[in-house]
Amino acid sequence: MGNLRKTLTIAVITIVTALITVGCATVRERERLPERPEWEYVVRVSTRDDRVRHGELRFKGEAITPVFSSVVIDDAKFRYTLRTADEPFRGYRREAEFTLPADHADAEFDASDRSRGWYLAEIGERRADTPENWVWVRRENVGAYVDPTRLGDFASHHRLNRIEAPQVETRVQVQLQYTIRL
Repeated sequence: MGNLRKTLTIAVITIVTALITVGCATVRERERLPERPEWEYVVRVSTRDDRVRHGELRFKGEAITPVFSSVVIDDAKFRYTLRTADEPFRGYRREAEFTLPADHADAEFDASDRSRGWYLAEIGERRADTPENWVWVRRENVGAYVDPTRLGDFASHHRLNRIEAPQVETRVQVQLQYTIRL
């Protein structure tokens, strides 16, 4: 019984070590945002094809669901891209050249904004007294400053689905018949 337990323990340790090694080998870049240590940007590389990369944003260790086309955290902007034949990158990619515009909001941050966890605004319309940890997000025509703990609630409220593939609009054919009587 003692030898069996010892063998099983060694087997479990070997398997766990192998899984950890393989899992870590796929992470190419890991960056904590200097001003926001609770945020992390991770780029994973495919074990089958090292050209294929996947970028994700993590808040307190949890990957955020890819429902936003843009996320701005302090002065870092991340844009969600889909993999194409020419560009084998999928996920959030940090934009190299981004300058945060100056704030010029006229509206005031109030208790309803805080309790809701977000308010609609463009990137340069951050309201005075907005908590420092709030981030700016965009999806199509909806831009907002959001409490990072409420990103999921914001996405649900605005019915934002995961970004999976380019949205293709359905073509509609219409046939008109008319008669002219003289």
